[in-house]
Amino acid sequence: FVESLPKDGDFGVDVQQEMLARFGQALLDRDVDRAIRWAERNGQGRNGSGILRHLAFSWGVKDGPAAMNWAINLPETSERPGIILRVWLSFRQAHPDESRDWLLAREPNSVLEGIYQRYLTGTAGLDAKSALEIADRTNDPQLRERLLAAVGVGWMQADPAAAQKWLETVELSPELKQRVRQATPTGAANGVNPAPTR
Repeated sequence: FVESLPKDGDFGVDVQQEMLARFGQALLDRDVDRAIRWAERNGQGRNGSGILRHLAFSWGVKDGPAAMNWAINLPETSERPGIILRVWLSFRQAHPDESRDWLLAREPNSVLEGIYQRYLTGTAGLDAKSALEIADRTNDPQLRERLLAAVGVGWMQADPAAAQKWLETVELSPELKQRVRQATPTGAANGVNPAPTR
């Protein structure tokens, strides 16, 4: 039935894709393996990524560690980072302590970079020293630099004077230093997007 639905709907909504995604979510309650197979089969390409994202979000609430392991082991595509982030957001919302422990048990790497950036930016506003120590755990110098910038962004929003002193001592590219400087509450109020990117 779902596969027979029209692909185009009112208001530009792809009815079939939406129902395929919802069906995948419903399968999670009955048969996780089948739900994964369903989503992976029907979620190919950019148009199908919503199916994987729906599954990712629902599964992250139900079993964050299993969903994260699935997401980070998906084939490397332009959609994978968004799927990983979708799992993480629901996992973190439903189980904050468990999600933090899961993340910190893994060394920062390029697959988890987006999650680590978000985590470090938030952590730096509360405990910049801990955030710096976490960012420093990676062996990849370029990744470390981007993660340090993420720390700087959060720190600059919480304590601009201390973050500015730190920024004068750390080795970051001029572009990343500029992003950190723009993360002050004044920069954010002026519409500056302070989040460092890959």
